[in-house]
Amino acid sequence: MLKLIQVLSETIAVTQAGTLYSAAFETRKSAGTLIILISTSAGSITVTQQCGLTEDGTFYDPVSAAAAALGAITAAGFTVGTRYISISPVAAPWSRIKIVEANSAATSVVVKVYQLIDTNWR
Repeated sequence: MLKLIQVLSETIAVTQAGTLYSAAFETRKSAGTLIILISTSAGSITVTQQCGLTEDGTFYDPVSAAAAALGAITAAGFTVGTRYISISPVAAPWSRIKIVEANSAATSVVVKVYQLIDTNWR
């Protein structure tokens, strides 16, 4: 059985030219869809997904065998507003959201992540 659950809801203050990360959230039971709601009040941000093997371990920017980036959620230059984005999570037990501000202005970013999970997965 599939179920949509909220796995993250955070407001993150990002300084001008700063890089910040959300809390980690589990993706091992994912049924192939993450829905991400992102709102920003100023600045110009790039948002990506990082993956890791444990909640408290090292997180990585995922790439393909050809070294092409795989974790993009928004293109560079997302400015004031709200976006509702559906992505396929990178295959990893844990994920987190990375926010990079492009040296234009400090901002407050609201990130909410919803995940479609398989409740039969053990």
